[in-house]
Amino acid sequence: MISIFYQERELANILKTFQTNRSSGFLYLDAEVNFQNKKKSRVLVLQNGQIVYGDIILPTNKKNAQTQGQKLNREWSESAIALTT
Repeated sequence: MISIFYQERELANILKTFQTNRSSGFLYLDAEVNFQNKKKSRVLVLQNGQIVYGDIILPTNKKNAQTQGQKLNREWSESAIALTT
């Protein structure tokens, strides 16, 4: 895993570099917000330079299949969930 430390307003340039290079992988962010004095952690999933997922944590395969089944089509969701276990 590579760690990159960045200053204010540099994150956009870092994301642009990942987009230009068509990078794929996980990007874990820990941001210190000055006025709150606490860290905020997020994870982004990149595929070919595009952000395809972002949240506080990555869901498990089972949780992801359940969520997709609820939002798209319940008929296949049980089969997908069975494949993740």
